[in-house]
Amino acid sequence: MTAKLPIFLFFGPPGVGKGTQSRLFVERLGFSCFAMGDALRAEVESDTKLGREIRDVIEAGKLVNDSLIMSVISGWLNTQAGSFGSVLDSFNRAIVLDGFPRTEKQVSGLLEAVDNSKVFELKSFIQLELDREDLATRLKKRRLIDGRSDDTDDTIDKRLDLYYSSIADVASHLQLACSMSHKVNADGSVEEVYSRLLRCILG
Repeated sequence: MTAKLPIFLFFGPPGVGKGTQSRLFVERLGFSCFAMGDALRAEVESDTKLGREIRDVIEAGKLVNDSLIMSVISGWLNTQAGSFGSVLDSFNRAIVLDGFPRTEKQVSGLLEAVDNSKVFELKSFIQLELDREDLATRLKKRRLIDGRSDDTDDTIDKRLDLYYSSIADVASHLQLACSMSHKVNADGSVEEVYSRLLRCILG
């Protein structure tokens, strides 16, 4: 049986720590990581016409349109597939998708890309969970530390409202599509949460 490149989906609301944990798996286990938020912020920082449009959407607390997002992720997955051999030579040949997909259209696009590639396996859907009040506190602290202009009080509330209003169907489809599904308590230190996630991934 031909080995496939496993994909782990880190899912959860803004401020739950998906990005922090994804970076740890890259640094410590050599995983490849696609972080849509980072990709979009890089485009904004480039100050192109497209970047300015994305900036306006993010600052309004809305989601960037699906066609743009699918174009970006499809290109990235094609690059990963092209560099992957027929034999999985070590466990650290794996992918983390940080906060993607977020909508039904993105779920459909991801499933189609995985099916067409014949290279990827949706291994595990991992949902990080934290109380909304704690999420808001984290996001406000991040605004002070990182100078994130998209983390105003009003935008934080809008982003959390948007996430919770659209999460149920997306989460349900991803749970069915992946080989495994886990819920992880994101309360605690970075190392505590990392240990919980690692146990899920190692199975």
